[in-house]
Amino acid sequence: MTVLSNTHPMSTLSRGGASAVMEAAQDGNPAVVMKNSRPYRVVSTVADYEHAQELEEDVVLLAMALHRLESSGPIISAKSVYEDLGIDPAEVAAMDEVELS
Repeated sequence: MTVLSNTHPMSTLSRGGASAVMEAAQDGNPAVVMKNSRPYRVVSTVADYEHAQELEEDVVLLAMALHRLESSGPIISAKSVYEDLGIDPAEVAAMDEVELS
């Protein structure tokens, strides 16, 4: 399903049809208001909007992480660090979680 599969002309809003447009905007299927035969505004549920915001934040964080990986030095595995320091990974796995505040 594409975003443009649930379109409504702007005139619908001016003729008191706003509630119909709001109802048409169901989870995962936003309503698109058309003005002069072009997409003008998107009406969505709050849950869908919040989800989109979270996805955008995740993409920004991913881009930052990828940038850090590309601009940092060599990556050293945990296994290598454990071996160098004489730490048994099984002991680390058995430790209680520490809550940082």
